[in-house]
Amino acid sequence: MIKIQGARILIPSSPSWVWRKLLQLRHLVQPLIKYQIGDGLSTSLWYDNWHPLGPLVEKFGPRIVYDSGLADGATVSTILQSPNRWHFPVTQTLELNEVRSALPLLDSHSLPHPDSCKWTLTRNGQFTIHSLWNHTRTHYPLVNWSHIVWFPSHIPKCSLISWLAIQNRLSTEDRLVLFGIKDSSYCSFCSGVENHDHLFFGCHYTKQVWDLVSLKSQLTWQPQSLSNLVHLLSHTRGRKLKATLTKLTFTVTIYHIWIERNMRKFQNIQHTIPSLVLKICTDIRCRLLSMSKIPAGLHSKDLLALWNIPCPS
Repeated sequence: MIKIQGARILIPSSPSWVWRKLLQLRHLVQPLIKYQIGDGLSTSLWYDNWHPLGPLVEKFGPRIVYDSGLADGATVSTILQSPNRWHFPVTQTLELNEVRSALPLLDSHSLPHPDSCKWTLTRNGQFTIHSLWNHTRTHYPLVNWSHIVWFPSHIPKCSLISWLAIQNRLSTEDRLVLFGIKDSSYCSFCSGVENHDHLFFGCHYTKQVWDLVSLKSQLTWQPQSLSNLVHLLSHTRGRKLKATLTKLTFTVTIYHIWIERNMRKFQNIQHTIPSLVLKICTDIRCRLLSMSKIPAGLHSKDLLALWNIPCPS
């Protein structure tokens, strides 16, 4: 874990490649660390973010170091005449005048103390990978179906496979043929051509599985394609039991159909439709039982009774 202590960033002993990566990110990370000047001994005059204008070399370029007549490795203590007075070089350039006029005020009653620094992206000033990642990554708007895959009671492995399926990124037979890996694209359940729409739920085997599981969840949708089903599901919002059950039914069914497809192709193991439906329903029921607080709703008691789950008192 990286910690900020005083004006130093402490990093445990790490392989050399970690240090190289950190040095590559220095131009991104350094401006995000704000230094509070004390005695000025541990803060770089030119490269650290202590001045209101930011790191001086990044703002004005390396020429400012030459114009000032100070060393490249100078610390802020070089321009501190006393703990509460600045003594900046009198060289007259536009850049140095701007730096001089914007020098921060110092507390005239404070005793000398070590420099300190804080991470500006968090309230407590502590460094976190999460804050740096969110600051540097490219942000895209959420798709209208994100809530049917990532929701509070989701099963991670099921949501991951469903996310890939919605984006047509599973390694179905038609994609393997497209990439030149295979010559044919026969479905593992029937004699049709395997693609995402066929697998979910155009195939007669997977359609029967969906019909039985959706009947258990009191869903009446008969999707024409996966994209059509996703469009219907995108209108399912809220955290009531019915909405949670609908999304669980979708993601868990897709996951088990994909696992069944792989078992048939690579392990020569086949399950009947009733046994596969039982596995899907068992996973859904276990997830509902594991919820600390079952959402309330108009038909919650009926749904709980249908899934043989005791009603909360």
